[in-house]
Amino acid sequence: MVREEVIFNLKIFAKLLDNTFLISYIRYIFDTMKLSKAFGLIFIFICFHTEKAINQDYIYKKDHTAIQASVISVNENLISYKLFNDSSRVIHYLSISIVDSLKYSQGETRRFNSGLTFPVKKVEKATRDYFQVDLFNLANNNLNLQYEHLLKTTLFSYVIGLMVNPNESVDHYYNSGTIYYKYDPFKYFFRIGMNFYPVKGKNIEYSTGISNFFGQYRKLEWDYNYYPYSSETKSVFAFTTMSVNSVRFQVVRHVFLLAGLEVSIYPLLELICPNAGLAVSF
Repeated sequence: MVREEVIFNLKIFAKLLDNTFLISYIRYIFDTMKLSKAFGLIFIFICFHTEKAINQDYIYKKDHTAIQASVISVNENLISYKLFNDSSRVIHYLSISIVDSLKYSQGETRRFNSGLTFPVKKVEKATRDYFQVDLFNLANNNLNLQYEHLLKTTLFSYVIGLMVNPNESVDHYYNSGTIYYKYDPFKYFFRIGMNFYPVKGKNIEYSTGISNFFGQYRKLEWDYNYYPYSSETKSVFAFTTMSVNSVRFQVVRHVFLLAGLEVSIYPLLELICPNAGLAVSF
């Protein structure tokens, strides 16, 4: 009874090892030997086959088939291996190009690609900062500088700037109701504003926005109470809101030509100032 139960359990173990020869050999041992000797031989046989099972690797091919193998070596082109449970010791070779993955007996998995390589296109970091000089106003002795930073969406930006006008002639004084086509009335101003880019092409960009100017303008006050009339020059705080529209053309990498028009909203239409110049991105 004990003999039959042991044979039954060992047959189950042998089936787990997927070895029909082992099943037949177990029956032969128990039929021809004493129980103690049979157990000794079975123990040695199980240890041998268990070690083989533990050392079993799997090669998974791209056609969704698998090979039970004992892998010998792997290089960039070939896998050399022996078939599992093959006593002929024949070494087989398999091209890496048809292998999807290799699972080692220790549990580690190694994956392979198709062997094809594709050129990786270098993606340049987009420039989001611009420094620009207004050459049109610079020709009239007005230094007008701006810095612009594009936000992450690249459709909006904020702008800061500085304009300095050293001219002291009468033409550079502010008179209410007069339309100015340059920044002549200003002694200086600081600019802060926001721009929106409805058009952004490869070599051309159009923006529209609002900027506020804070600074001083020259005011000439006349005293008509006494003759000859006298005048007095004053520097007065100035605040102006401007509608800004500009176009930027790329000439070479990081260098742009720009042209624009700024029109005052407050005070209404008293400043209509064209500008043109250069911008550098970084």
